[in-house]
Amino acid sequence: MERKARVAELKRLLGERVLVLDGAWGTMLQGAKLKPEDYRGDLIKADHPQDVTGDPDVLMLTRPDVILDIHRQYLAAGADITTTNTFTATSIAQADYGLEAYVKDMNVRGAQLARQAADEAAERDGKIRFVAGSESVRCHVRGEMLSNRGVPELPEVETHSRRNEGDPCDLDIG
Repeated sequence: MERKARVAELKRLLGERVLVLDGAWGTMLQGAKLKPEDYRGDLIKADHPQDVTGDPDVLMLTRPDVILDIHRQYLAAGADITTTNTFTATSIAQADYGLEAYVKDMNVRGAQLARQAADEAAERDGKIRFVAGSESVRCHVRGEMLSNRGVPELPEVETHSRRNEGDPCDLDIG
């Protein structure tokens, strides 16, 4: 189904019923019992200066099979919408792992994997599935940009929902 027809169908369905979104990616990834080498794969060399273990977004590039399987599980359980698992695929968040150069690839691959799983599910049962992008909230505390490690308990927290400049925001994967 073409993107324009999918958007029209999404609007129609939202007028009729509540649509189900996939669930917690973190717990699903924890359940996969991944090892440090799963996060590095062949892409991240052993001498990479920062540990990438625990980076959910790099898995789109190093273990796409795991990501695709989680999409398939959520869709099989009844999700109408699956997200791209790109919550921390921003240059700010990936700086924690030294992987800023891979941000665009993470976002593109995340969207492709989600679309693949959604299309497979629709082919199986004829029920259309949708893909939603997933992005983190950028936080400024007293004018300082914070990483994805969390927001300290400070009274002056201002959040922004747009990704940082340089990250792909308008991917049109279909």
